[in-house]
Amino acid sequence: MPQARRWGFIQALVHINQEYFLKNCNHSRAALLAILSCACFGASAQSSVTVYGVADAYLQIGSGGRGSTKTLQSGGLQGSRVGFRGTEDLGGGLKALFQLESGLALDTGTVTQGGTFWGRQAYVGLSGDFGTTTAGRQYSPLFVAIDTVDPFGTGLGSVYSSGIVTTLGGTRVNNSIIYSSPKVQGFSGKLLAAAGENVTGRSLGADVRYSTEKFVVAMTFTQQDRFAPGTVKGSSTLVSGMYDFGAFKLMGVAQSVKHANLLAVNDDREEFFAGVQVPVATGTIKAVYGGGKVKNVAGTKASEFSLGYDHALSKRTTLYVLGSKIDNGALTAFTTAGATGSGPSTATGHDVKALQIGMRHRF
Repeated sequence: MPQARRWGFIQALVHINQEYFLKNCNHSRAALLAILSCACFGASAQSSVTVYGVADAYLQIGSGGRGSTKTLQSGGLQGSRVGFRGTEDLGGGLKALFQLESGLALDTGTVTQGGTFWGRQAYVGLSGDFGTTTAGRQYSPLFVAIDTVDPFGTGLGSVYSSGIVTTLGGTRVNNSIIYSSPKVQGFSGKLLAAAGENVTGRSLGADVRYSTEKFVVAMTFTQQDRFAPGTVKGSSTLVSGMYDFGAFKLMGVAQSVKHANLLAVNDDREEFFAGVQVPVATGTIKAVYGGGKVKNVAGTKASEFSLGYDHALSKRTTLYVLGSKIDNGALTAFTTAGATGSGPSTATGHDVKALQIGMRHRF
């Protein structure tokens, strides 16, 4: 993006954000935004700062045992967003970096991630020959591991987005420090530690992987400590992989979760998915099948099958269509959600079917 155009875009965006916060938030939050605005103005003079975003909306026709519904949703393939990221060369191979990313609902114009303005990502860090260390609100190693090998990229059609495959501790982790090692002979690792700060229990995560241009295999460990009376410590182990045969990619995960709901009840889970991506002309055919259940509890088994096609109009603009079906057990009520969009309303024991047609533009 040309420098003058980037400067004008940032000024306009900040002006809109200031109006929003002045009308809806207290003076202290408005003052905080003003400080961030000044920071953005100073950073925009540097060529290493990038403004980026995603605009994604789709039409959904589906049913979940309560009749057919038609809705317009935001966040199909990816959650709609606006973000800033950048680096500064500090010399000697050392770089400072940051990322601020705000999610939005394209259909209503409201903030997503529960109303947290920088709810998608907000962190600062250093990188060098030693690797990269970042601190703030960040994606967990478990989510990144799943997203890397998900045929639907944790968007519409994903067994993760429907909730059948879970991420213990959540997609993002507040108050977290993540260290990512450099890649050595194909091996790399990632460590996360997050303080609960009297809000949630301490989170720990580790990911070890071997990867080449065509092959990835990884093992990811997660631990979530108890954070309130009546809760217990939870943990999960995920094995993930992908192989690119050229004509198609095979990918999938298997996960075992202990105390998935952090409660002292029988809620240990077994989960998996396996899928494929097939490039065709200017598009990609995608399919996945997966399932999950609570160990030794009847009626908790649920499975999902999704089939979709993405058609690239350009490097930035994609049209997509897909269909999904979830078979719920007698005690489950999973639905076909998107990256941030919601699936058809359903009830316990009812199956869900959905057809989605949408468009994503990245800038």
